[in-house]
Amino acid sequence: MRKLTAITILAILAVLAPRIAEAQVDAKAAYASGKTLYAQEKFEEARDMFLKASFTDARNAEVFLWLGKANYQIGEIDKAMTAWTRTLQLAPREAYAIGMLKALKGHTVKPDAKIKLIKTLIDE
Repeated sequence: MRKLTAITILAILAVLAPRIAEAQVDAKAAYASGKTLYAQEKFEEARDMFLKASFTDARNAEVFLWLGKANYQIGEIDKAMTAWTRTLQLAPREAYAIGMLKALKGHTVKPDAKIKLIKTLIDE
């Protein structure tokens, strides 16, 4: 019985392995495309690419960091904050995500400081 179970598991892995590898390639392509679109200031299209990458590459903090940036640029602040929160779950010391979440949650004391921080972080 153990032999049959082992053979079944190996057969399933043989079928799934190429699909998993293909999905990773698709995620990397979507991520790269998203960065290119973001640089061209095509933020909605970039957001769509980062979102696509996030479905397959759900453990890549960079994908969520850029997803947050794109969401922020198109005014989807709640979604940006959600993406940056996910970024910090994966990479707790990611400075950009920390700074943006602090600024957006109002953790800076002076409004001028908040505006300056947001402008600086966007420029990065």
